[in-house]
Amino acid sequence: MKRIRLLFLYLLAAVFLTASVFSMVNHFRTARLVSNHIQYSAWSLAQLELELQKFYTNIALYGANAIDHNQLMFSYDLLWNRLNVFLVGKENRTLRARFNAEIKIRNLYNTLQDNEQLITDLKAGDKAQQQQLTQQFYPYVQQVRELVMLNFTGKESTKMYEGVLESQQHLAWLLAGLFAVGLTLIITLLRQARRFNRLAHQDPLTGLANRGLFNDSLEASCTNSRQPDSHFALCLIKLNHFKEINHYLGHRQGDELLQKVAQRLREHVRRQDLVARLDGDNFAVILNNLHNDSEALDLARYFRQSLVFDFFIKGRATQIDTSVGVSIFPLHGLQPAELLQAASLALYQAKSAGSTTRVELFRTEMAEHQTRQTTLLLDLKRQLQFCDATSELQLHYLPLYHAADRQLTGIEALLRWQHPHYDAIHPIEIFELAENHGLGMALGNWLFERLEYDYHHSEVRWPENIKVALNLSISMFNPALPSWINQVLQRHVLRPRQLVLELNEATLTQDLQRSAGILKALQDQGIRVALDNFGSGVSSLTTLKALAIDILKLDRSLVQQLSQQQRQQQFVDSIIALCHRLQIQVVAEGVESEEDARCLQAMRCDEIQGFLHSLPLPTSELAPYLQQTRLPAIHTENNPSS
Repeated sequence: MKRIRLLFLYLLAAVFLTASVFSMVNHFRTARLVSNHIQYSAWSLAQLELELQKFYTNIALYGANAIDHNQLMFSYDLLWNRLNVFLVGKENRTLRARFNAEIKIRNLYNTLQDNEQLITDLKAGDKAQQQQLTQQFYPYVQQVRELVMLNFTGKESTKMYEGVLESQQHLAWLLAGLFAVGLTLIITLLRQARRFNRLAHQDPLTGLANRGLFNDSLEASCTNSRQPDSHFALCLIKLNHFKEINHYLGHRQGDELLQKVAQRLREHVRRQDLVARLDGDNFAVILNNLHNDSEALDLARYFRQSLVFDFFIKGRATQIDTSVGVSIFPLHGLQPAELLQAASLALYQAKSAGSTTRVELFRTEMAEHQTRQTTLLLDLKRQLQFCDATSELQLHYLPLYHAADRQLTGIEALLRWQHPHYDAIHPIEIFELAENHGLGMALGNWLFERLEYDYHHSEVRWPENIKVALNLSISMFNPALPSWINQVLQRHVLRPRQLVLELNEATLTQDLQRSAGILKALQDQGIRVALDNFGSGVSSLTTLKALAIDILKLDRSLVQQLSQQQRQQQFVDSIIALCHRLQIQVVAEGVESEEDARCLQAMRCDEIQGFLHSLPLPTSELAPYLQQTRLPAIHTENNPSS
């Protein structure tokens, strides 16, 4: 559509200029015709004067026997014809209307006609007749002379000539202006065309090549690199955690960061390489004219290192990091789609937690991993449609006990998936798969539906006040969560005071102010919130200070072999004491020995859970635990981690 519109503008400008030039040429042609007409009229009058003068002279010459009668009659005939042409010719119409020319010339014509017989019969040497004729025609000689003079030098003639010249000048200026406007229009169109071409091939934010130009360049590189020993590499680049940074900073600061990344890429690639921004925080580099495959990795690591820098935000330095996936032509494909697929898989591997270099070259096993992920995703979508016993997805329940008297206080619902081909799928992978493909809310809805199903199909009635803890995905933790939970609970038997929502620290600390508002709305409904896995990775007491959580769950890394580590005991004891001062309950996860359980009891830990008392159980095996108010026989053997 843009190309058609541009061609139309070009055509319009061409028609405009053509019309202007045609008008100018036509006007000059008309002016030339007018000028020619004036010149012809002047010539006609001058010829009339000449013929009259010849006739007048020939009368005298004939009277003196200097010429014969034929010569006299010849001049007479010429004058007669000239007068006739002047009086009836269209070319002389304007001239006849000026200076009383028509009256004067017609008088001459009449006089000539009246003396026709006299002239015809005139005898040579007849002085009297000759004198009579010269006296009659002499005044007309003077009058015609005056007409000639007036026609060339009179005011009307001068005014006419000046009018023609002035008109030509005005038209020349007008057409020059029109030509200038047309030329300006064409120049503007050319500049707009260049601008549109630039916009069509350039990312407006960073000035890098956009996806369209990148696709064309990749296609060209594949075509031009089919000669032997011709290599090029495709590098896909993604900023790590940009979504969180952009959300925290705002779009303006996020755009500045993208511009900074683009600038660093331009500065650290070679002239023959192409740098493009595909979308969002996704960039690409085409490394042309490579000598070998290892050169691609060296160049990728070089420019990737330039993208590790501190970005100062509100006076604080934020570490920026990137991941790079690399595919090589022709090793990993001969077509653009094949190279893009290979580089995408390598990028996914580079972004994974197991990647230490952040630059990955495509390997065959990556495709196998992608096949697994695709299969799991399709199967997960199908399984989320069923929340009954036919679904491969299940909930297993891990009992929670009061640390002091070992009373059953609640159960934690844990997601399980026994895949028919890939066996047991870890819950973290299930949640990541759902989050990365927009299934977070669908998975959350399935959790509540399956919980309701298990409640109604349990062999024994669940205790009325039993707590049920559920893990939520990151995408569900948003301002709409309290309203959504309220609607869900209205359809289910579970009451708000029984529900505990478990969230990890990374989810809660994305935006502390927003998180505080969501937590308050949940707590106003009577729903409790637990901070899960406290002590794993980087945990901060700032979270306890900023957010009014109800329960803190100590990670198993703080609990295992607690009874054998004096320093660890002091640390855990301090955390429990601090939480109690903040009116936060403490639950210890991963309790696997009676010694650790007693140690936690001595520290006044509120609740414990772990393999010491039970593995996560399907609904069919949960009944005995729900029937007993106190613990069954203690299991002392070590069990593998879930």
